[in-house]
Amino acid sequence: MADKTITATNDYNLRRLMVAMRASYGKLNLLVATCDQGFYRDRLIQSYEAELGAGGTQCHQVRLDRDSLSLRQTLEGWQAQHPQGLNPPAVVTVLGADGLLGVRLGDAPSDQERFAFSAQWTREALRGFAVPLVLWLRPETAALLASVAPDFWSWRGGVFEFSAPTPLPTATVAQPREFSPPAVPAESTSESPDPVALLQEIHALETQDPQSPLLAGLYTTLAGAYVDRCQQGKAEDYRQELHQALTVAGHAVALHEAANSGTGLATALNYYACSYELLGRYEEALPLYQRSLAISEQELGATHPSTATSLNNLATLYRAMGRYESALPLYERSLAIREQELGATHPSTATSLNNLAVLYQSMSRYESALPLYERSLAISEQELGATHPSTATSLNNLAALYESMGRYEAALPLYERSLGIREKELGATHPSTATSLNNLAALYESMGRYEAALPLFERSLAIREQELGATHPDTATSLNNLAELYRAMGRYESALPLYERSLAIREQELGATHPDTATSLNNLAELYESMGRYESALPLYEQSLGICEKELGATHPDTATSLNNLAGLYESMGRYESALPLYERSLGIREKELGATHPDTATSLNNLAGLYKSMGRYEAALPLYERAVEIATQTLDPTHPNTQIFQKNLQICQNQMP
Repeated sequence: MADKTITATNDYNLRRLMVAMRASYGKLNLLVATCDQGFYRDRLIQSYEAELGAGGTQCHQVRLDRDSLSLRQTLEGWQAQHPQGLNPPAVVTVLGADGLLGVRLGDAPSDQERFAFSAQWTREALRGFAVPLVLWLRPETAALLASVAPDFWSWRGGVFEFSAPTPLPTATVAQPREFSPPAVPAESTSESPDPVALLQEIHALETQDPQSPLLAGLYTTLAGAYVDRCQQGKAEDYRQELHQALTVAGHAVALHEAANSGTGLATALNYYACSYELLGRYEEALPLYQRSLAISEQELGATHPSTATSLNNLATLYRAMGRYESALPLYERSLAIREQELGATHPSTATSLNNLAVLYQSMSRYESALPLYERSLAISEQELGATHPSTATSLNNLAALYESMGRYEAALPLYERSLGIREKELGATHPSTATSLNNLAALYESMGRYEAALPLFERSLAIREQELGATHPDTATSLNNLAELYRAMGRYESALPLYERSLAIREQELGATHPDTATSLNNLAELYESMGRYESALPLYEQSLGICEKELGATHPDTATSLNNLAGLYESMGRYESALPLYERSLGIREKELGATHPDTATSLNNLAGLYKSMGRYEAALPLYERAVEIATQTLDPTHPNTQIFQKNLQICQNQMP
């Protein structure tokens, strides 16, 4: 269904709902409203409450109490706190019924309990509330409720169905020294459903009707819940829940295929792909994202907002794989669709601007990324507010760009403002606050302000250990970052146990061949190299390189980094002939995959030149140093450490030439 048709239908049903509410002032009437997206549901509620409130109607909201499992008790508790009562005209919006139903369905109640559960929903039980009640449900929950609570369903005053015009994807956040999560292929920005409650619903429905068409949607929702929990740091066992997501999403895909449900299949494929992506299994995720995109284009059209979401998700995977040139046209196309279909200032447009900017930043096209980040930030501030968490994300990303450009003083106030918003709006111990603490600490480290960075890294680690758990992958990241700071400070003995613990977590939670595990192996090897323990460092560098080549590919930028680091160790060991082909291969990858003027290419040029100089091959080293300086001068700030290092190396080479 085209967005314009959806919008027209929603407007019509909203008018009907408000007519029904006005007709019910002063008497009990149950009005059921369904919506497939929490964010859009909240907008609809705000819309009718604003219009009714302007006419003198009292608009109230209650949320069902999961402890009492009773609408009557919830309303009585609310009324006790509002002694003024519900004098007409008044209307009460009821939220949280999805969770209530999920709990009850999983309890396998006796006949008496079933009767009690049904009775509490009858008109008689609510006779003291002479007011229209608007009960909001997910569509699948409404269908289940109609079958398991017929007494309740029979006296409803109407059912009003709403569909969100477009899904709202999660923005990709660029985080220094941290892996960015892939874009979530979610159909909702509301709080994720409880997997336990969903499993109970699925079990109950499979018992009652094993062939129910609702099962495919419930399995898809369950897969999304697992993915959301892992991305939001709520999973009790990260790796286990991702494998559960894989199993559930695979089953959802099979059910959708059997039912020949196009758009439902596309969503299930997205969650299936995202599960593989979070596990670092990029090659298995790729065909799933590609198939999901093909379905969206065929079923919804090339310019539908859902197609834009599929384009975004595939592009994000390509970016994670280092296939920047493949990602670029997809991000650009996704942005164009959203600007045209949703508008230049829509939050989803801001997301696309952000993601394209992240790609440009990865490609070191800083001047291209800058106006996109600035536009994304302006939209967030205007549409969501100066203190909205999404605004904090935009501030963080713009700060990260400034940091990459060596513009540390410009980055500093943005990181500080982002941290301030998250502490106030999300709380001092929220995982996003931990991320902001990490990023500000990383900037201090880059500025050489180690003593300022230390307490922030320590606080970030403490939050993650407490909120996410001692073995969560984000905790491993904080351990790694604090160890990096200790290494920079020369506190090698303090860094060593943190690197080892970070590596152990990643091997256990993500797997021995995950790219993050390769990073930990590399970092521990760097520490050993700094300590002069070359023989300890060598097998770790080799293992890290092997993982990168196998999991990411022989030409991935991370593979180039591993080649560079192993070559550096060989050089330190005096094994110049072993180092030479690795430096050359690393340079070749970076020139081809990142471009001839990328700062990482400049680093490879500098390192290969340094090897030539150590080998006494000054004539070969000089033009490479000159190229490195030229690239750094063009792409980085003049005060950036790499710019200064390359210039110094060039001068030394010139002075030492025979």
